[in-house]
Amino acid sequence: MSRFLKVFLRDQLGGRLHVAGFGKHPAWDDHIDDIGLETETLVIAKQLLYSQGIAGQLASGAWDQLEKTSQSLDFDHRFIWARKGQALVGTILASIDGKGRARFPMVVCLQAEMSVLQAILFYLPFVESLGKRCQAAVSRQDFRELLNLASGEPDAFLAFPDGYPVSAHPEFQEDDFLVHALEHLSEALRNSKPSRFSVANRNGVSFRLPAISLRTPENLEFWTGYLDSCVRLQWPYLALASTGRLPVDVIVGEPTPTDFFCLRAKEAALPLTRTDFKSRSVTNFEPRAREYLELFMVGAGAETGRRRSWWPRLFSKLH
Repeated sequence: MSRFLKVFLRDQLGGRLHVAGFGKHPAWDDHIDDIGLETETLVIAKQLLYSQGIAGQLASGAWDQLEKTSQSLDFDHRFIWARKGQALVGTILASIDGKGRARFPMVVCLQAEMSVLQAILFYLPFVESLGKRCQAAVSRQDFRELLNLASGEPDAFLAFPDGYPVSAHPEFQEDDFLVHALEHLSEALRNSKPSRFSVANRNGVSFRLPAISLRTPENLEFWTGYLDSCVRLQWPYLALASTGRLPVDVIVGEPTPTDFFCLRAKEAALPLTRTDFKSRSVTNFEPRAREYLELFMVGAGAETGRRRSWWPRLFSKLH
């Protein structure tokens, strides 16, 4: 098993928030000094997302081709990297360095002991606000102080009397296209054995999934909520979403540099994962897909009392 799968999002945090920033900022002539990379997870996250992923795509020229054909997105993303009670939530924002170079973005992220839903409902707005303040910082000292202050924020405001927040979406409309997408996601992960994530084959599996809303947090909540409550993966999974009604990209397992092509690719350049075909077994997932859509409408917190006992058995091969 790779180092990533052994240690990522398994740090002993002691109830602390760990906030980090890296990338480009006008206060630095080149890349930002490492700030806040105090856990092994944050070090690995920077390496995979930025040093290998974003830098690799820029070095390959893959995004240059997107820009030439007007199929490129700007950096304005939110992401959740989660694994069983611990998560990393962050924002990727367009930026420049002190010499005016604009190819690399700025990344601000926070690691804490939290559920996916907590990460989205409470930490994501916090990180979005922090990212904007870091963008506006005029000096290195200001930038560092913002991250240091954020690291000192108390974690107590995330304590819930019932242990789980409720996020209802009564305006959400169920449709068969989303049912098929959920079915396909379930089947693909159900058929992914642990050996696919072993040291001999470290690549994860990736999906480009449809947006369900114009609001980025809702798109992230919908897809990560399904992975968390229905599939219940043991492996780390990363969900990336740009602002607006744009696809959500999900990577299960250890990403490769090419997985991050999605960051700047519009749907015409990187289509949605195909879900228009049905195997005999995929229909087995339809009842739980439709139940999840219902739970998303009435509130994800209701899921804790209604989880079906056969879901863990159904996905036992992932554990």
